[in-house]
Amino acid sequence: MEFSLTKSFITKQLIQFNSIISQFNLLDPSPQVTHLFNELLIFCCSTPICSLKFERMLETDSVLKTVCENLRNLRSRYEYHLEIHSAKIYASNADQSLIEHFFDGGDYHRLIQLEINMLRNLGIQFSQNLPLNDKLNSVVTKIAFIGSGPIPVSSMLILTEHTPFVYIYNIDISHEANQLASNVCKQLLSSHLFERMHFITQDINQKPLPFHIESILKQCQVIFLAALVGTDDLAKLSILQNIVKHSKNESDQRLTQHIIIRTTDGLRQVLYPKINLKTITKFQLALDNDELNNKNKASLEIQAISSPQDHIPITIIVAKIT
Repeated sequence: MEFSLTKSFITKQLIQFNSIISQFNLLDPSPQVTHLFNELLIFCCSTPICSLKFERMLETDSVLKTVCENLRNLRSRYEYHLEIHSAKIYASNADQSLIEHFFDGGDYHRLIQLEINMLRNLGIQFSQNLPLNDKLNSVVTKIAFIGSGPIPVSSMLILTEHTPFVYIYNIDISHEANQLASNVCKQLLSSHLFERMHFITQDINQKPLPFHIESILKQCQVIFLAALVGTDDLAKLSILQNIVKHSKNESDQRLTQHIIIRTTDGLRQVLYPKINLKTITKFQLALDNDELNNKNKASLEIQAISSPQDHIPITIIVAKIT
């Protein structure tokens, strides 16, 4: 009886959110729409329901599944246009209070800190000093961020708060996003940090990837896959497979490479597309079959998964490329 009431309440609320938000022009960001999406985020993060039960709801209720998919697509589209709008402001305004507001606390700080801690627990180091003699090759010097967007918050926080001596390759499918990201970083970062940021326009699911992109990926110890890269489970699977195939570095056996996969779970998959462990198992089988006639085999080993965190709608999967 209790689950039936919860199911009815969640379904009613999501249908209502979908009905209201669908009436707005998402190409024109407004405080009202931003507030609605913030309310949706709070609802998805604070409403208690077992992940398996919500999965069952989606499997048995086609209307609810359609509503959730539409809300996720609407939020993704709006978030992109909101970032484009905000990036144009940041890129053209050197006001110090604006910069302080940009870096003022929040979920991104907690998310990056969580990811850094998970990597450190696996022996991966982020140095505040220039690494001169890293015989174990455990200090991160190069990072790729797939789906960095017009405001590469994660990349900037990594440089400013965790390790100022890494090179970060921000890879996004949108040329406009990369141009704005470069302008934003130039405005907000000191010159020596800005020099360590690179911006590359590339569809990461292109098969095969261009040689220069593959060369960059092979040098990176950590590759971040943003939560909004890939519209669904199968799309994320295809992208993940392509990244691993082109990242495995056979020439440097000392190089340890990890992928940070930002995904989600439970009711929070209304906000972000989910990739589950079963999908990664299928991914591994696909890799094995694809590499049967290829001497350079690559595989993915899951090493850590984050527990749900309050106010962070993201689940983090850390996997090692082997």
